[in-house]
Amino acid sequence: MSARLRPARPRDAAALGGILWQGAAAPYSRAECIAFCRVMIARGWVRVARRRGRIQGFIARDGDEVCALYLAPGACGQGAGKALLDAAKAGASRLTLRTFAANTGAQRFY
Repeated sequence: MSARLRPARPRDAAALGGILWQGAAAPYSRAECIAFCRVMIARGWVRVARRRGRIQGFIARDGDEVCALYLAPGACGQGAGKALLDAAKAGASRLTLRTFAANTGAQRFY
C-alpha cells in the first residue's frame, strides 16, 4: 500500500513536530519543533504522507526551496519520502535544498 499525500492540517502539528524533533538532531525542544511546524502549516508549505491512518512523514516547501523533509522512525524505505519529493518536484520547475554534511543518508536519497 503506497502512501497517500495531502496538505497538512493544523491538528497535524504535534505529530509533525514529533517527527521533526526525533529526526533533526537539533538543539530544539519538542515544543519548539511543534511550534515551527504550526508556522509552516499556517503558511501552506506542508504536505504529509499517510499510510494506514498514520503520518509517515512530511515535506515543507517555500516556493522552490525544500525547507524540511522528514520521515517518522521506521518509515524509511517504504516510499513515503520518494512520494513527497516527487510531488514537490511536480509542482515546481526547480527545487533547492540543503543537508548537513554529516547526513550522508539524506545526500544519497537526494
